[in-house]
Amino acid sequence: MQKRLSVTSLLFLILALFSFGPQSVTAAGASWEQEWASWLAKAKKEGKITIYTTAGSDVRQALQNGFSKKYGIELETVSGRGGELTQKIETERRAGLFIADVYMGGPTTMLNVLKPAGVLERIEPLLILPEVTQRNVWVGGRLPFLDKDGSLVGVRFSPQTYLTVNSTMVKEGEIKSLKNLLEPQWKGKIAMQDPMVEGIAQEILAMVGERVMDWNYVEKLAKQEPAILRDDRLLGEWVARGKYPLGFGLKIDVIKELAKAGAPLSFPVLEEGTHVSPGAGCFSLLEKSPHPFAKRIFVNWLLSKEGITTYSKASMTGSARLDVPTDHLPESEIRKPSVKYAVADGAFYLTKPEFEKKLKGIFGGAKTK
Repeated sequence: MQKRLSVTSLLFLILALFSFGPQSVTAAGASWEQEWASWLAKAKKEGKITIYTTAGSDVRQALQNGFSKKYGIELETVSGRGGELTQKIETERRAGLFIADVYMGGPTTMLNVLKPAGVLERIEPLLILPEVTQRNVWVGGRLPFLDKDGSLVGVRFSPQTYLTVNSTMVKEGEIKSLKNLLEPQWKGKIAMQDPMVEGIAQEILAMVGERVMDWNYVEKLAKQEPAILRDDRLLGEWVARGKYPLGFGLKIDVIKELAKAGAPLSFPVLEEGTHVSPGAGCFSLLEKSPHPFAKRIFVNWLLSKEGITTYSKASMTGSARLDVPTDHLPESEIRKPSVKYAVADGAFYLTKPEFEKKLKGIFGGAKTK
């Protein structure tokens, strides 16, 4: 088991989280205003940008409203799971169709599928707003790229939520540790996103197996016979309505929407801590896209204080920018010196083939509802 980091150490050792990344940030030249004005004029003529994303409806709507209101450029989103959207992009491009400008979701798909396929465009050369390129606004003093080429960046710097509980069925303090989930009374009472397909449960279980606990723990958790489902919304509703008192590895956008609407959901702080991850808050630009200037405006806006604040408020997740407010965040999203944090870095996501194989071996016999 690897030693985890305090918040203070984590901030100074950000390279552990974003283990790959350009060593310099593109400097904004004296004429950046003129270049920006030229890009914006061309982007408005294009009139539109298309984003393929795994984000929930609150995030999609907030980005649409914020970006379109500011620049008068329509933002169209196509939503789905990471694997589905990746397949869609590959199918379209084989047919000579170039529809998506931006892909926004988890880093695993981008690093292991889209980047090797050669469909990603470098982001770094397109960043020209001074508030984006200045180092001191970013955690660790650098833009949060997850790869060497600067084609994948994360707007989140977020503690992951391992466990969601229905607070009418689980007493406060009843679950303090991951080990509590192995107790007999919770057998058959845990709802879980399918860990055999790409998603947050797969990432969390891989981190638990590799860095937080060990793979023996994951095997024991599987023997608790969790109810496995691929429908993220229904999964959240199962816990919210009390069909299952515990949810493990649920999609954060969904459960926070339900909690915001009044569902009795809470997120225990576990003794083992959690891990910090860009989660589904990563994005890449697709090369040969139909709106090349609109996507330049979008990527600069999204990495600005306004853009990331919009994203952070809608997703209720922590930010990689230091100047984004945190007063809207739930306690589980605010990094604390007393909590242990493992790190999910670029190197971790590149081990997907190995941990995916392990998880399929462990959960392969489970029934998917």
